[in-house]
Amino acid sequence: MSSATIHPDGGSGDKKSKDDKDVWPPSDLMENSLGCIGKDNALRQFCIKLATPNNWFDMFILFCIVANSLVMAMTDYSNVEGMMGKTGDNRYEPSTDGSGRNKFVEMCEYPFNIIFIIECVVKVIGLGFWGKKGSSGYIRDPWNKLDFVVVLISILGMLPGLPNLSVLRTFRVLRPLRTLAKSPGLRKIIGAVIDSIPDLANVIILLTFVLLIFAIAGLVFWNGILHARCRITPFPVRMPTNCTSVEDDCWGTWLGGVTTYYDQHWDYEKEEYANPEIVNKDSDLYRCLPESPAMDPNDPPKWTKDSSPWSTPQDCIWPVDEDDSRPCTLTGSGMHGCRNPDYHATCGSDYDEVGNARFIESMVPYGSVDRSLYTVWHEDMQFGYTSYDNIFKAFVTTFQSCSMEGWTTVMYHTMDAWAIVPSVLIFVILVLIGGNIVLNLVLAVVTSSLDKLDEEDEEEEEEEEEEKDKQGGAASDSEEVEVNTGLKGFVKNPMFGNAIMICILLNTVVLALDWDGIEENKSLVDALSAINVILTFVFLAEMILNIAGLGPKEYFGDAFSCFDATIVVFSIIDFIMEQSSDEEGGGGGGAVSALRGARLLRILKMAKEWETMQTLLGLIAKTVLEIGNFGILLFLFIFIYALCGMQFFSNRMIFDGNGRKVDIMNYTDWVAAKDEFNAAGEGWPRHHFDDISWGMVTVFQILTGEDWNACMYDGVRSAESPELAIIFYLSLVIFGAFIVMNLFLAILLGNFEDNDDLISDKPDQAKKYEFGEEISASTEELAIAKDIGSKWRRKATAEQQQIEADDVSQPEEEPPLNEEEQHFYDYKKSVSLFIFGPGHPFRYYCRALAFSKFFDQFILVCILISSFCLALDNPLNDPDSSLPKALASLALFF
Repeated sequence: MSSATIHPDGGSGDKKSKDDKDVWPPSDLMENSLGCIGKDNALRQFCIKLATPNNWFDMFILFCIVANSLVMAMTDYSNVEGMMGKTGDNRYEPSTDGSGRNKFVEMCEYPFNIIFIIECVVKVIGLGFWGKKGSSGYIRDPWNKLDFVVVLISILGMLPGLPNLSVLRTFRVLRPLRTLAKSPGLRKIIGAVIDSIPDLANVIILLTFVLLIFAIAGLVFWNGILHARCRITPFPVRMPTNCTSVEDDCWGTWLGGVTTYYDQHWDYEKEEYANPEIVNKDSDLYRCLPESPAMDPNDPPKWTKDSSPWSTPQDCIWPVDEDDSRPCTLTGSGMHGCRNPDYHATCGSDYDEVGNARFIESMVPYGSVDRSLYTVWHEDMQFGYTSYDNIFKAFVTTFQSCSMEGWTTVMYHTMDAWAIVPSVLIFVILVLIGGNIVLNLVLAVVTSSLDKLDEEDEEEEEEEEEEKDKQGGAASDSEEVEVNTGLKGFVKNPMFGNAIMICILLNTVVLALDWDGIEENKSLVDALSAINVILTFVFLAEMILNIAGLGPKEYFGDAFSCFDATIVVFSIIDFIMEQSSDEEGGGGGGAVSALRGARLLRILKMAKEWETMQTLLGLIAKTVLEIGNFGILLFLFIFIYALCGMQFFSNRMIFDGNGRKVDIMNYTDWVAAKDEFNAAGEGWPRHHFDDISWGMVTVFQILTGEDWNACMYDGVRSAESPELAIIFYLSLVIFGAFIVMNLFLAILLGNFEDNDDLISDKPDQAKKYEFGEEISASTEELAIAKDIGSKWRRKATAEQQQIEADDVSQPEEEPPLNEEEQHFYDYKKSVSLFIFGPGHPFRYYCRALAFSKFFDQFILVCILISSFCLALDNPLNDPDSSLPKALASLALFF
């Protein structure tokens, strides 16, 4: 919304002229508001006056919005309803019982709601509620639509007997965007996002299509295979009757007896009983089902889901090798086959060959983890969230891989359990197409939207420049010649600048030679200190010469020179304090150590001598100023998601030793687990939402893409509804990392595109003749020019114009030879190796061969074969075998 209008142009709809937007009240104001209040009504006139943008009422509403947002951030989620007998029926909702902060938040809720309701009523009466399309009706403004929804939710939340809607009320923090949209820069950013929505929707549809293709492919190839783990028994065994927990001592005794029994009675190589006459499947003491299918992956049994012996889950268990957290291969084609030389192991899954769950759902014997989930409930297995068991999990796993965060872990798991080469090819194609092509289309769309919005501004600037050119008249064709003589010419001489640049590089090398423990090498320390003193006075002398040659006004009028002078002053203070501290025998304290940091800034002195760096730093400074509006938008985005995260996950990411959530409702266990984390550093991830500060840090971490999948795993483990938690994190990545952060890149690229200053030569504002350079005149004449500068300047200008006129009168030169003609011309004049002249037959045939297309193809084939031979070479090969000898012969040939 513009600074003086309420109508909903906002990047779409009917466009209004600039003059119309500046008019208040709007010219298209509805005749009757709410069907009965006319334009001349005193109440409506008062409401229109209050609704005027940028007046005191508008500023008051903005203040209330900011204050309300800060109050919501003060909510204490460590004191919730239902905890330790707290009153209230809404689990995890903040409780005012025993919390002063929550009492203050609730106390402020009603006054803020009343203020925002009054604001809504004032605008509805003043502008009318609905209005025609393109009019200034209240609901026609997108920002007012958002405000109306939030106000409506606030009213519903105040009514008794209705469910708590505080989660949706967090969207009230979007209200500042209405007022901040008055800023041209922020309005441009918001307009770019709005205008790019149709194209972004197409990109998201394309991305969804790509993700679904790979998710379905994963569902076909990898459904259930990640449940395969190495087992310490050849098949599932019955649960012990006298031991029901892995935490009990009896469990280790029972497990040791089971493994010993099968080491004696089972032949792991032949996969059969060692002595079938003594022990077989019917007389086995531990085997879960005697008629269970054999484990030969190459000859699976012909079961159906109903005829399988595992069609009914059994109260059994298949003990997992706790030292091996990788998936194993059931078919033998994967990388990991449970071949451990220290003990026998078998690859098995909690699901049979047709997908039936083998075991019942029970917390016995693992306590807080269900028996059917234990095989994947491991941090290395992402707690089973990255799998292809169903289309929803497959889609989330594919999306994670497409974001290029954690995709290698999923690929390694499929390589272990399925196949090596196909897994690599599938994931490489996914990352190339989805992660590098489709996702970068988002950047292209946002950049295109910003470019479209820039066109109007560029046209206005061109019109202004044309007007100035007309008023200023035609520019003079004569080229101004600036003659720098004396000290000014000396400091502007490129050789002087190059000498200073060498000193800066030397200073950089001296700084890089420091290391921890350098004090032990006293001679080196003394040498570096002496060099630093010399460089300090060199830079001081440079500053004095520049001030004397250029004059204080010109020197201090340059920003880089002022920065340079600041560094020199700090260096001198550092030198004086260091000498004083050495005389007193002290170390100089923190003040000297802080001033020594100024030595590092000397590196930036290169910007003064390096014009390309000056241009680059100037563009960076311009970009920093322009992204101020983006920074406000980014802050609001992070703040909103942090508030939502607090309501979903605050004080819930506390886990026990098995990785299961410790519910805050069990307050004693929750405090104990939290204290255990403080002591051991485990169980409480740093990326949490326990308060607003940590929540904003966590959201920013996710926006950067750093380990966002681990944040999602912990959030899903701690949430009441895992599906909603996944949607929260995926929406944060899509809208934040893919769109908002790409908006920043679009702004950055917009400032750097079409900038020729970074690649062109030094711009010629006026042709300068430096100290010591001839201008068709002798050195004595240059000395006289110091006294008669104006006369010499006219003389030099006239001579330069005469030279240019002579150049114009010269006849046209012949066009240069092309590359082939030049090569043949050089060939006729040269003698190869001082022996073979242009007419020598041997040189003629060599030249013909070198320019032959077939010779180039032959050399290319030789290069490819040589590269393949290098790939086959292995230092572990027997040097007397045939392969190393053949490779050596080929290497000699090539």
